[in-house]
Order: sequence, then structure tokens, then C-alpha cells
Amino acid sequence: MRIFLIILVFAYTLIVSSCAEDTPGCTDPLSSNFNLEAVIDDGSCRYLRDEYTGQYMGLLDSDNNDLYDDPAFAIRIVANDSGPDKVTLSFPCCPKVKFVGSVSEGKISVNSRVDVTSFPNCDGTTPFNGSRFDGFVAWNVDMIVDQEAKCISFDRLIEQYLDTQETVLCANTYSGKLTRG
Repeated sequence: MRIFLIILVFAYTLIVSSCAEDTPGCTDPLSSNFNLEAVIDDGSCRYLRDEYTGQYMGLLDSDNNDLYDDPAFAIRIVANDSGPDKVTLSFPCCPKVKFVGSVSEGKISVNSRVDVTSFPNCDGTTPFNGSRFDGFVAWNVDMIVDQEAKCISFDRLIEQYLDTQETVLCANTYSGKLTRG
């Protein structure tokens, strides 16, 4: 009789628990809106990187000379699917150029490079008198993000052009402040 009662209680518990309503919400513990009670991922997860996405414009000031200054520099930041802390930085004038960055509280760090054959200037040429060559362009920068002012700033963006042997052919250092628009 005791075994029968245990089986009956177990069956009742199983039936009642299977009828309980599944709670939708964000099931990713790495997100900023993780819901511990959620059992169905409803796609509502948000990450710190999402707060930094958008288009930013402003002055890009070259430390080398005024030739490389750009008073209307624009950069687009979007979420990158490779991780909840990753973003992709691209440029409206050269959409093939995409650098990957990592987001932490108040900062976007970029230490990335791309094949230079996909990095033409906006007029379709490369920075070397319009000639093409095999190599890479690399960016190394820590961008400070000010959420209240809706801007990013940096004091030392290092841009290098390297050949396939990793020899630096050209390097520029920039500072800038870009406003989200």
C-alpha cells in the first residue's frame, strides 16, 4: 500500500509539473537582462555591446600631419555574432573594411587587421599613390564610450599598413571624438 501511495504521489507531481506554464524570457546568463525563471528563450536577450551600436561621426585628427585629418569621419558599430562582447566596426565610405572589437564597461578595444586588397580608399585606390599591393591594414585602439554624451573618444588610434612579411610600410596615429547620430 505504501508503494502504491508513493507511485500515486509521484504520478500526480509529474502531471501537475508538466502542466505548469513555461516562462518566456532571456535564458542567457551573460546578458544584461537574464531571467532566472525563464525556461523558453524568447529572443529578448540584451548585451552591453547593444548599448554601443550605431553610427558615430566627428573629427579624426592625425598626429602626423593635416593631410590625414578628416572633419567628417564616420564609423558604424554593430553587434558581432562571435560573442556577446564583440562588435564590428565598419565605415560608410568603405563597407568592405570591418574590424572586430571587444566591449567592456565604458570601452571598446580594437586590435584587428584586414586584408588590404579589400581596403581601398573611398575613390577605389589604396593609400600608396593608387597602386595595389598585398598586405594588411591593422588598427589598435581603446575607445572610451560616454553613454550620457552619446560619444566615443580616443587619444591613440594606431593604423598601420603592413606587407605580407609583416613589415610596416606606413603608419598613422589619430585622436578623435565621435558623436552618435
